[in-house]
Amino acid sequence: MSHPNLSHKSHDCCHKHIQTSQLHSNNPNMLYLCPMHINIKKIGPGSCSICGMDLEPEFAQVQDDSELKGLFKKFLLALIFSSPFLIVNMGTHLFNINSLIKLNHSSIYNYLQFFFASIVIFYCGSVYIQRFYTSIINKKLNMFTLIGLSVGVAYLYSTLVLFIPPVANWFNLNKIELFFEPASMIIVLITLGQLIELKSRLKTNNAIRLLMQLTPDIAHLVDKNNIERDVAINAITLDMYLRVKPGEKIPADGIIIAGDGEVDQAMLTGESHLIIKRPDDYVIAGTVNLNGSFIFKTTKVGENTTLAQIINLINTASRSPAKIQQLVDTVAAYFVPFVIATAIVSGICWFIFGPDPKLSNSILAAISVLIIACPCALGLATPMSIMVATGIFAKYGILIKNSSSIEVLNKIDACIFDKTGTLTYGKPQVHKILNYNNFSTNDIINYASSLEINSQHPLGTAIVNYAKQLQIQFSPATEFKLIPGLGIQGVKDNHQIIIGNEKLMHSFNIDLTAITNDLFQLQQKQYLTILVAIDNIIAAIIAVTDDLKLSALELISYLKQNNITPIMLTGDNSAIATQIAHTLNITDFVAEMLPEQKYNYIKNLQDSGKKVAMVGDGINDAPALVKADVGIAIGNGVDIAIESADIILASGELQNLIKAFKLSKLTAYNIKQNLIYAFGYNIIAIPVAAGIFYPLIHVSLNPIIASAAMSLSSISVILNSLHLNKKKL
Repeated sequence: MSHPNLSHKSHDCCHKHIQTSQLHSNNPNMLYLCPMHINIKKIGPGSCSICGMDLEPEFAQVQDDSELKGLFKKFLLALIFSSPFLIVNMGTHLFNINSLIKLNHSSIYNYLQFFFASIVIFYCGSVYIQRFYTSIINKKLNMFTLIGLSVGVAYLYSTLVLFIPPVANWFNLNKIELFFEPASMIIVLITLGQLIELKSRLKTNNAIRLLMQLTPDIAHLVDKNNIERDVAINAITLDMYLRVKPGEKIPADGIIIAGDGEVDQAMLTGESHLIIKRPDDYVIAGTVNLNGSFIFKTTKVGENTTLAQIINLINTASRSPAKIQQLVDTVAAYFVPFVIATAIVSGICWFIFGPDPKLSNSILAAISVLIIACPCALGLATPMSIMVATGIFAKYGILIKNSSSIEVLNKIDACIFDKTGTLTYGKPQVHKILNYNNFSTNDIINYASSLEINSQHPLGTAIVNYAKQLQIQFSPATEFKLIPGLGIQGVKDNHQIIIGNEKLMHSFNIDLTAITNDLFQLQQKQYLTILVAIDNIIAAIIAVTDDLKLSALELISYLKQNNITPIMLTGDNSAIATQIAHTLNITDFVAEMLPEQKYNYIKNLQDSGKKVAMVGDGINDAPALVKADVGIAIGNGVDIAIESADIILASGELQNLIKAFKLSKLTAYNIKQNLIYAFGYNIIAIPVAAGIFYPLIHVSLNPIIASAAMSLSSISVILNSLHLNKKKL
């Protein structure tokens, strides 16, 4: 076995192994960004200067529980130092326990409250104080503005009246009312909410972490002397020969050159059945070889592997802002100033018109309004749903490049399909070759394969594979040129070779009279037909079969049931397009379309007010995928189609597209539910906190209860988002 250009040197940074690059948990140079405001980025952990939320690593981390442990320790400490306040006050006001009443009125207890509260606020709540300060400096009012004001007002007022007695006299206070307890409990409950949010956020990244753990630590290198030895995974380079044994994970992307195996690709592509891999078949890093043994040549390593790209896509999608988030940001920009104004007005009204002690009641009312209106739930409503949904999509091998496509997919009116490789399996096989003008079959296959080896089209692959089956030797042609939607041309042994459809032949003025009848007969039988011309003379018709995907009919039926119009646009001839459309019950279809015609077709639909999805896999589909409101690429298609799309079906199975449509609806509904919870909570809670109903039913809201209610609203949004995991698709 020949091993050209084997190298054991470490490769450059663009080929570093995925677990030793920016994905590693302790990388100090990792880029962090805000899940709500994707434009906010910084090196290392921190908070968003706009909303104050924790920044998240651009790439998921292998182990990321240090932040969770640190936050839990602060929560536990805050709870320990705040609990005595709660116990004493409950014993005093609810159970009328004499010993606690005496303690509550002692000066020692008041100073003890100050000491404990200072620890809770300035140590356990230091991050909230910093975010409050940042929001003021940057003039970006957010939920931490409200938290900082409520805690700050309660703490500063209590400290003044405790340490400067004339202040109490100035306010005409008969009894000193201290608010160290609500200030401390606010920190406890806010931290509890943050703790639950962080734990939930880490849970939504499980799919990514599982993917990252798929790559093995070592690989079995077979050197040029056929000697096998183990090497570290980050020592793998391109064009190495690696052996994969039964039960082992595949360490890189590559092509099998010897042996065979049964590979489980479920984690990456959603395929539940084992895939038989033989020589010339492609294998993917992270998939598992359950049976058999083979040697493969590496074609993609490190960050360039399919696995690494999938992880990158999931990271990007889960952190890309949804369109509805723009509405949330706009509302929040006006909401926080409104809340501050409401708190001030509420405090003034209680001071002027409220019962004694007027000042204490006014401060309590203002603090309650500030706390209960914290838009934590509002900030979580969209990002939590998107993060959970992205993880679910990944489980089914559906990769989302931008979260806005999840929303748009729910509004689609028309779904356009390419045919070859989309509605069909895209694995065509040569059925027969009809020769003309004295050209031999061997010459035709030699010339055609020499050109098609440069093409990524499935029909070209079928011709190349056919040449290999016949053991016909060929070498790449020169002056190769791709003509999207029509075919290819090039030079082989000083002969001008043209391969493609009838339109291409007509454009070169090639006479097709001799093949007209044969061409018609083949197309009527649903054969894909490829024409070959040599030196401007028609040489052959290559008849190819390409089976329809079993799931195509199910998908078309689903679309019609949900008022989405299925449309097929194909570059193939009218006879084949008609047969395929009839089989799938597609009434709207157009044949013999060029890439720009597909593009214009979609544009016309959009101009008429339609939301359009485009599903394709070829180079000729790229313009249409970009133009569509949602571009959906088949994962086994060409790179340019995948790069042009918003959503990628990794396995190519159309059942997963049904799941994508269903999950997009569930996600959109989930986001709306979250926003209703968030807005509805504030609409009801703010008037209660302000004391509007006090004159009628003599009920007011304690800041501690307000803080608990605010935390519960955030928890309800988190739990509702996680409920997506239980939905059946």
